[in-house]
Amino acid sequence: MKKISQFLIALSLLVASCASEGGSTPADEEPMGTIAIDDMTTVVDASMKNMAEGDAADMDHEHGGEGREWDGARDPIVTLAVSGDATEGWLIRADVEGFTLTGFDATEAAPGEGHLHIFIDGQLASMMYESEYLLEDLAPGDHQIMVTLRTNDHLEYLLNGEPVMAVQAVAVAGYMDETDVVIDISFGSGVVTAPNDLEIPLGSLVEFRVTSDVAERIHLHGYDVEIAVTAHETTVVSFETDIPGIFEVELEDSGLYVMNIRVQ
Repeated sequence: MKKISQFLIALSLLVASCASEGGSTPADEEPMGTIAIDDMTTVVDASMKNMAEGDAADMDHEHGGEGREWDGARDPIVTLAVSGDATEGWLIRADVEGFTLTGFDATEAAPGEGHLHIFIDGQLASMMYESEYLLEDLAPGDHQIMVTLRTNDHLEYLLNGEPVMAVQAVAVAGYMDETDVVIDISFGSGVVTAPNDLEIPLGSLVEFRVTSDVAERIHLHGYDVEIAVTAHETTVVSFETDIPGIFEVELEDSGLYVMNIRVQ
């Protein structure tokens, strides 16, 4: 909205300036830089549309936005391998069949091509335009590394309505910070079991422990933590409460509400 307001102010100043000079302009000559009233509406509408599309693209770029159903020639297959240590770093290798990796300068959607997004403990860490990526630092403890297929314009690829992804768990040895809050969440037979809405102090280290009878994704809105949950296994992911406010936890694939977290 701020960009739209700035544009409208500039446009009104331009029109006012042209109007003030209109008396010295011959009737058969159109002043340079003026905009006809009928055209002005079109310009404003187009600019607002472009700004809205730009803002939407930014949101998609950060948070994934809506997905796009797979449009490649054959179904993609993603395999993920993570190797290394705390000294040398962690090499993430993603092999994708039926999918073409493109460069960062490819921004127009094209069937069957795009790049990868890397999520560390549910949060977007980077984008991959090649099959390998070196992650230099991981804190001691259990971590989840996830890669998802994205279109050139950063939308999430879906195959039969499900995201195309691969997940790998990594355990890093060393001293771990003490967890302040543990939140146990279970999902079975379509029923969610979770604590009542919690109040958590700012700066706390929180641990999600999630079990499910089906593959799912749990999403902590606001923090943009999105965790892939493997069926019949316990998924453990930690995060720090560094943003105050009230945040909803949701089962992303099922669209079911889990709980609210109040950070203060």
